[in-house]
Amino acid sequence: MKISGLDPGWLHRGVQRPEAPGAAGGFADLLHQALRESTDAPAAALGPAPAPALQSVDPAAAVQTAARLESFLDLLEHYQQQLANPRVDMQVLSGAVRDVERGLASLTPSLSSLPENDGLKEIIHSALVTASVEMAKFRRGDYPLA
Repeated sequence: MKISGLDPGWLHRGVQRPEAPGAAGGFADLLHQALRESTDAPAAALGPAPAPALQSVDPAAAVQTAARLESFLDLLEHYQQQLANPRVDMQVLSGAVRDVERGLASLTPSLSSLPENDGLKEIIHSALVTASVEMAKFRRGDYPLA
């Protein structure tokens, strides 16, 4: 089917002409008005945002938390190795799961002791979420064991 041209009559039905530039309420007028209002605002009102409250962290507690995180990550790695080994039976794997769950329970309280924007807190949170998901997968039976 070949289209030989457009009927110019259908293009103009129900279409209104755009407003002339400078017409009242046009976009350019609204933009200029908003820009004038923003430059008229006093500088004191546009001051810097207040800084979030800082929490002091005991360096010894942070080191201790980092050590507990490292041992927890070692538990997760051991669980991963046991899960990947086809010769490991269910009892050994269940022991590894219990160890990870105990580590999860001991590491969870340290989240509340760290400040909000601390990188260590983010790492701990990610490790806890990963471990929780893995424990749920194991309990649900997502990993078929021979």
